[in-house]
Amino acid sequence: DSDDRGWGFTAKFSDKSDRWAYPVFSLPFDAKSGKLTLTDAEGRNTEHALSEFKGIAFRIKGTSNDSEGVLRFFTFDERGNYYFTGVPLAPTDGQERFIALPFASLSPYGGVTGRFDANQVRGISFGCNSHGDETSVQLGDVFLFK
Repeated sequence: DSDDRGWGFTAKFSDKSDRWAYPVFSLPFDAKSGKLTLTDAEGRNTEHALSEFKGIAFRIKGTSNDSEGVLRFFTFDERGNYYFTGVPLAPTDGQERFIALPFASLSPYGGVTGRFDANQVRGISFGCNSHGDETSVQLGDVFLFK
């Protein structure tokens, strides 16, 4: 379905591959300062270290033709390290949810060692995995919170 309040995607699979779909959003960091450029409600741009924030909040809805599909969130840094929600955020059941996700709840992924460092994050992914042939995600109202 169409949602003019956000962004979304549909992934269709025709084989028995690993059915994960996680588009990556690169964050607008200034190369010199290493800070993130954010726009406030009045349209002003300000720079912030991501470590100033405790987490990210967002509206998300996932659908799948597999009853066991799940939604997750990933971060990645410039070294290729990933951190993710070890526990699924929600099932892909078509229900819209607003989720407040503390960065402290993220777990290392794929053999990554060490603690999560918000100042090293260079991109984020919202997505899903399931055993179904088609999965969709709708995302909107993304905020950082202190």
